[in-house]
Amino acid sequence: MNSNDSFDDFDSDFEENDVNEWDFEEDDVKVNNYKCLSPSDILVEQTDNIKKIAELFSIPSQTSKLLLINFKWNSDLLTEKFYDNEDKLYSESGIANPHKKKKLEVIDSSAILECTICLEEFKYLEMERIQCGHRFCKACWSEYLTVTIFGGKVTEIVCPARACTLQLDEVTISTMLGNSTELFSKYQRFVANSYVNDHKNIRWCPGKGCNNAVRVSLLREKDVECKCGTKFCFGCGNIQHAPTDCIMLSDWNKKAQSEGDDSKWMVTFTKECPKCMALIHKDGGCQYMCCHSCKHKFCWMCLGAFDHADHSCNRLKVEKDPNSERAQLNKYVHFMTRYNIHEQSLQLENKLSLVAQKVMKELAEKGMSWIDVQFIENSTKTLTETRRMLKFSYIYGYYLPSHVNREIFEYLQADLEAGVERLSALLEATGDKDKFAIINATEYVKQRQKNILTGLMEGEISGGSANLSEKYYDSVDVEKYEGWVYKIGP
Repeated sequence: MNSNDSFDDFDSDFEENDVNEWDFEEDDVKVNNYKCLSPSDILVEQTDNIKKIAELFSIPSQTSKLLLINFKWNSDLLTEKFYDNEDKLYSESGIANPHKKKKLEVIDSSAILECTICLEEFKYLEMERIQCGHRFCKACWSEYLTVTIFGGKVTEIVCPARACTLQLDEVTISTMLGNSTELFSKYQRFVANSYVNDHKNIRWCPGKGCNNAVRVSLLREKDVECKCGTKFCFGCGNIQHAPTDCIMLSDWNKKAQSEGDDSKWMVTFTKECPKCMALIHKDGGCQYMCCHSCKHKFCWMCLGAFDHADHSCNRLKVEKDPNSERAQLNKYVHFMTRYNIHEQSLQLENKLSLVAQKVMKELAEKGMSWIDVQFIENSTKTLTETRRMLKFSYIYGYYLPSHVNREIFEYLQADLEAGVERLSALLEATGDKDKFAIINATEYVKQRQKNILTGLMEGEISGGSANLSEKYYDSVDVEKYEGWVYKIGP
């Protein structure tokens, strides 16, 4: 069925002159606290760090690189350990000190030696010896390095001799691999990846086919955007999920998996008409429905009256005993259902992005300038962003911290939800687009979204001042909390 049937009958509270009466503040000038790094940028940074340490310590670049890998590319900590006790640094790291090379035993080139791995005998020139004095045949070296590199253990490539902890540098590895350039290239890629993976303030972009990374300057920047257009949460690598905390999202996903998907599809995609009980399948993003059988109009979310002026179907109905098993189940179903409904609407509204350019072209052909038709694309993007935020707001509501006033939070959530449904209906409507009404509705939801996020960040919803140490939900152990934005510490 079409979720927009008879939408014109809806007595909306949105007046056309509302947008002129609003006292909008200018958006705060925001300087990005992060930088997008291309693969070449990462390589240049890595090379500069290696060169800097090599010159500072007067050591070969391969030794500098190995030291940095072992110290997870922390140049400051490495420098401190080096000047504190150089010999101890090399000994504990299992790296050969280039300033104190071990004198190796001189062996006749015609000698026959045994490889202690395969126990076969080889001529001296058919074996390879490293700085610790251990030698093995070339075949065993090649097999050992192949297995280790394919396992991704670039920081654990040590001499295969029993009890030996000497680490192999890239020059030695290249020599041992001989003509296996593909395998050596794989080793170099793992080392390059370790540069990003070992930096707490750098994360790979999760965008499909993207090889960029993003670095944040301060560990307060959570929502970032890569040059490829992918917007994600730096803390956990998932799509942006404000106002939900990364820990909340992780716990929610675990709970959703444990609950199973048996009833998830039916709960999300189908409902019975509250009047004639006909089974209805939702095929649009808007929540206002019209039954084809009896023409009854109702809200998909709460099944209440179609024209409900007091939008409150987002609110959780408190049970007599909130700690009972039934109450806990009802609470989860309440938030899970609404989370899934907005997820479904988000997927259904994706088609709006696909047709936005087509609609803009049609309007331009009717005489509107290209600049004037940009409101279609901008409004579609706003709908997607606010719908996604609404979806995650139900996770936040489920784990709502005790310092947040639920009544105020749900009021602001309902206000935003009503605005999003209005915007969705306007964009999904067939025929000529009402530019003024769409812009009006778009600015409305942007302001309502800002109200929620600002209220949570500044402590206005809790009634107290903003305290970053409180921005996690109550079950987290403060002393052990290692979360993203609100890291607790002395």
